[in-house]
Amino acid sequence: YSRESKGATDHISLSSIEGEDIRKIIESGENDRLEFKSTLRWNLKSGKAGKEIELASLKTLAAFLNSDGGTLLIGVGDDGELLGVEPDGFDNDDKYLRHFGSLFNQHIGLEFSEYVEFALKEIGETKIFMVNCSRSPHPVFLKHKKEEQFFIRSGPSSRQLTTSQVIEYL
Repeated sequence: YSRESKGATDHISLSSIEGEDIRKIIESGENDRLEFKSTLRWNLKSGKAGKEIELASLKTLAAFLNSDGGTLLIGVGDDGELLGVEPDGFDNDDKYLRHFGSLFNQHIGLEFSEYVEFALKEIGETKIFMVNCSRSPHPVFLKHKKEEQFFIRSGPSSRQLTTSQVIEYL
């Protein structure tokens, strides 16, 4: 399976981006290449960790990988409010990064890690998590339990395709 790239070139390098640049990106709002999530694993409504919260972030990443790439910012509310990564309750940065790596490998696959770059970034006193995705030359399926799902970006949201739509898309 192969797909032709649409030639997206506005990739954000995580090594060179800092607080004020990130603030400007957030101010631009969500779009087909930028998504905000409040937390990585913590359900702010129920007050406990939830697998559905983790899967929401992974769904976005799979959609970015299957489309033209994009950036996921975790610790940012839908309205652009800086929430930080503290609500996720990890003991330290290393545990946060390792948890994300484990989730990615389990539900998307280690073979796609070369198309993903991630880091914790500080904006003033607040720390957020940034994940950059490039377009994958191979189809990416989100694996959960015994199911595989295929997502693409459609405007500022991720959309699951049916089997026939996946075949047509590929």
